[in-house]
Amino acid sequence: MDNLTQYIKMISEKIEKRMNCELKALNITASQMRILIELYNRDDAKVLMKDLEKRFNVTQATMQGIISRMEKKGYLRTEYLISDKRVKCVMLTDEGTKLAKTALEKICETHKMISSSLSDKEAEQFKTCMDKIYNAIK
Repeated sequence: MDNLTQYIKMISEKIEKRMNCELKALNITASQMRILIELYNRDDAKVLMKDLEKRFNVTQATMQGIISRMEKKGYLRTEYLISDKRVKCVMLTDEGTKLAKTALEKICETHKMISSSLSDKEAEQFKTCMDKIYNAIK
């Protein structure tokens, strides 16, 4: 395929679709999974919603919708900072922590499936190429 951007998009959509199918049984979407994992991997228990908006490059309304749905499912909880009631923090619940661990396992399975088709050298070359593309479009 000559159009790299189209090819990258197709691969991304295929991975997203696969992840959504896998995650359906867990009652979360790929977007929700990414947030769970981001919170799980953070050292601080409370993460500012503004930081999540920046990290995932989404609007406040989009992040609020995702967080709200996850909060209703019992995976997250939110609270406002005592020092500034305009600033909202997001925290994993115990249920969210368990789900994040399961989601990480799903990601590892997908990573293994993808990387099994490449040699170590090809995988390193692929990463180098993707880094170059990513940095070129910043």
